[in-house]
Amino acid sequence: MKISVIISTYKRKKRVLETIKSFFDQTYREFEMVVIDQGPARIFDEEISNLNAPFPIKYVYLNGPNLCRARNAGIQNACGQILLFCDDDIVPDKSLVEKHISNYDDDNIGGVGGRIISSGRRRELLLFFKFLHPAIGSINPLDASLICNFHRRRRCEIKHVGGC
Repeated sequence: MKISVIISTYKRKKRVLETIKSFFDQTYREFEMVVIDQGPARIFDEEISNLNAPFPIKYVYLNGPNLCRARNAGIQNACGQILLFCDDDIVPDKSLVEKHISNYDDDNIGGVGGRIISSGRRRELLLFFKFLHPAIGSINPLDASLICNFHRRRRCEIKHVGGC
């Protein structure tokens, strides 16, 4: 298993099930999914097991919302060498996993982040910001200034992340 897609959710049963199904048509198929449910009770572990997904899905229940704890639980339960964290309300492009994993062909790449564009204005925004879009592997100053957990002037490295 080369990549693990990790999705944490809180009280969004219908939406996260739609998100999981949206990964069924990915062009890259060798991945697992880890779903972290932070709801007040186990609300959809049975539905996940009945999805007949073309990839393995691990369901992890945590009592109470805490995004950091949920992501850490995702890391602890992931078997992939590469981790892809996704929100519970996305509709990914069919080549999301393939494109994400292709960035790691370069040994100098230690992490990848990307822009999230709402579907309603996607085309207009892409055309407007096309001249700002850098080559893969570099940081777009616009993205770095808008996304609070990435800083464009500081290089951070992940030395080791445990898995299975």
